[in-house]
Amino acid sequence: MIFNEDYAKFYDMLYSDKDYTSECNFLEEVFKRYSKIPVRSILDVGCGTGNHAAELIKRGYDVVGVEPSEPMASFAVKKGIDVVLGKVLDLPNFNNKFDAVISMFTVIGYIHDTNELIDTFKWIRQHTNHLFIFDFWNGNAVLTQKPTIGKKRISDEYYRVKYPKLITNDHVVRVKQTIYDNSDNIIVEEEHVVRYYFPREIEHYLNDAGFRLIGLFPCWRLDRDIRDTDWDIVAVAEVI
Repeated sequence: MIFNEDYAKFYDMLYSDKDYTSECNFLEEVFKRYSKIPVRSILDVGCGTGNHAAELIKRGYDVVGVEPSEPMASFAVKKGIDVVLGKVLDLPNFNNKFDAVISMFTVIGYIHDTNELIDTFKWIRQHTNHLFIFDFWNGNAVLTQKPTIGKKRISDEYYRVKYPKLITNDHVVRVKQTIYDNSDNIIVEEEHVVRYYFPREIEHYLNDAGFRLIGLFPCWRLDRDIRDTDWDIVAVAEVI
């Protein structure tokens, strides 16, 4: 299991430098430019510990999260987020639709099967009144730049090392995430398998699910087109 209890305890510490405020600014700009309806309600698919949802709630939106990891969801609930536990394809249809659906921080990269991805997009299509916004790893950047080992200090007591392995035949990167203490003892170890996608591929899957791709943008900016060197890109789509 990934995002287990031990890893979840470190998650917010690990990403304390992530600029959730700017990412939510980006979302609001997308709503302003591209939504044909006022955005008041948002479904956050793969909400994690709820940091995007919490920021959006501060701004006056009604947000519901969906999260398959119970330990991650528990942290979101402590922040006041209404969270439905489970994977979307295992859930019954909700009684209401949302003005927008978001799925942030490479959530769809954890969906490795193409049919499952399309079915997930179809489920989301049934639950949004208009927009669907999500980010993913750009296959063009992954193949040209190649993933590398990364070390990050996450507190005075702990640091994290990522050991990636590129599996091109499967379009995935297997990333061993290891958290050590200062004596180099392993505290937490998980392997995260992340699928990368190509821009035209994403457009095709969205079309199959009943969406039209409005645009692909570098995370998190609307002022230029994507490049092959942009590792993280965001898709903005609307229901057909």
